Amino acid sequence: MKPTTTNQVAPGWQRIEDDDGRAQYLPVKTPQRRPPPLVGDVLPPMHAGNGHAAGPVQTVQAVTTSHEDRAKGFTLTTVPLAAVVGLVALLAAAGLFGVPWLSWSALLVLFGVFAAVWGAAYFWHTLASPDGATVLSILLSYRYVRHEQRARLDRLATWEDTDDGD
Repeated sequence: MKPTTTNQVAPGWQRIEDDDGRAQYLPVKTPQRRPPPLVGDVLPPMHAGNGHAAGPVQTVQAVTTSHEDRAKGFTLTTVPLAAVVGLVALLAAAGLFGVPWLSWSALLVLFGVFAAVWGAAYFWHTLASPDGATVLSILLSYRYVRHEQRARLDRLATWEDTDDGD
């Protein structure tokens, strides 16, 4: 390839033709001034004097309340919620289905819905508490072991079913 310069090439570019007459346009290589190297001392890290690096940030859950505090908190939040939902269910039963206000069926609707909401909240609260999280972890570990054992036994049965000439 031979570099040629014509008037048709933009400044800073160079036309290069190969033996078949194909042309390429490449930038002109001009030597660039290199910045001087940095001169100075390499300093140690700022906190290297204590002998060890800082560890990674960790989140630690610390439970500082008792079971009584958690039970009181659960009662303070759940009883008003269950009472309001029970009253709304009573109003809906009286308005939509014609249940008399002072009857055993109205009382059953009120306290039945109250107990259902309270039971659902208790179930959720138990799973979300530190003790419930531990129980849930144990149950999921047993589930994992059961599935792993089933997969191992299926693999063993498949291995026994194959005819390997024994």
